[in-house]
Amino acid sequence: MKALLFILLLAVAGGFGAPAPAWSAPAPTMRFEHLSVEDGLAQESVLAMAQDSDGFMWFGT
Repeated sequence: MKALLFILLLAVAGGFGAPAPAWSAPAPTMRFEHLSVEDGLAQESVLAMAQDSDGFMWFGT
């Protein structure tokens, strides 16, 4: 019985150091620029997307 109580106490105490769940965090603010062929894109269709280590998004057309 003492072992069960000890394990339960560890489980509850360990939860206080855990990060908050993703659903409780506010959504990040996003900004978009609209680009088209008139702005220099080779075509309207995006064929590839990537995000670099600085958070910049890269789109391959």
